[in-house]
Amino acid sequence: DPSTQNCVQNAAPTLGNGVWTLDWTISAKTMAEMTLYQAGMQAKNKAQASSLLLATDWIESPSVSSSANKPYLLNTAEFIAYRAALRAIAIDPPTTPVATWPTPPVKQWQK
Repeated sequence: DPSTQNCVQNAAPTLGNGVWTLDWTISAKTMAEMTLYQAGMQAKNKAQASSLLLATDWIESPSVSSSANKPYLLNTAEFIAYRAALRAIAIDPPTTPVATWPTPPVKQWQK
């Protein structure tokens, strides 16, 4: 578990009897290392959520969902829910990797 353990390669791979061997040492992280890992993971999660939000900023334009404009987006509510889920991650990013990111909706346009 990278959040609680360090994994260090001991030496270069060796070939013996036709088999390659690679030795590793696994040790517990110190509290400082765990804190640093968690802070890094939070930053990574926040950056990813912010990037995904930025990619859907266009939905915030009122003209996109207004039926007075052609074409207009039919599934605005799905995009709003998607962005709310991303915003929740960006505001309070988890200290562990996000297992499942919100799935972006498919654009459905009324022509």
